[in-house]
Amino acid sequence: ALPIHLVDPERVLHILPDIEAFEAYCDARNLKKSNMKELLGIFARGRVGTAATFKYGHVLLSSVVWVAHSQSNDSIPLIGSREDMFKTLQNDHAMTCASLTVKDFLNGKKTEITEKSRHPRRTWSKTTQPAAIAQLRDGDSIVVAGAAATLPAAPPAHAASSPEDQ
Repeated sequence: ALPIHLVDPERVLHILPDIEAFEAYCDARNLKKSNMKELLGIFARGRVGTAATFKYGHVLLSSVVWVAHSQSNDSIPLIGSREDMFKTLQNDHAMTCASLTVKDFLNGKKTEITEKSRHPRRTWSKTTQPAAIAQLRDGDSIVVAGAAATLPAAPPAHAASSPEDQ
């Protein structure tokens, strides 16, 4: 569905109006189009499957995982593989939970996790996309200072009902 809301590895939003713009984006960055199109659920001739959630560090905005912890109201966007997400939490947010615990949390086996080795303890939970994300323009970072984790997500005004658009 159009437009395509693509997030790059640096967490910058690219709003691409159509498949031609998506292909031009891929060409400009030397990204293999047939692989990138799997994000959109488009597969090379003869292949079947389900849409990929990330390719070359890129994700659709709808595939970003949003988390928050008990000592902050800010939402933290996580992209990439589960290992990439764990490294982001560990390196950028000093999370002390074990990799397997974080993986279970990200995969939905746990609704929240608590860092027991921190004082005061921090409890992490998944949250919704911050409403402020709907106001972003092409080229803006999805890391929005003060993007409250408790606000419900609001689809962009120009979005269709498809989750790829949000």
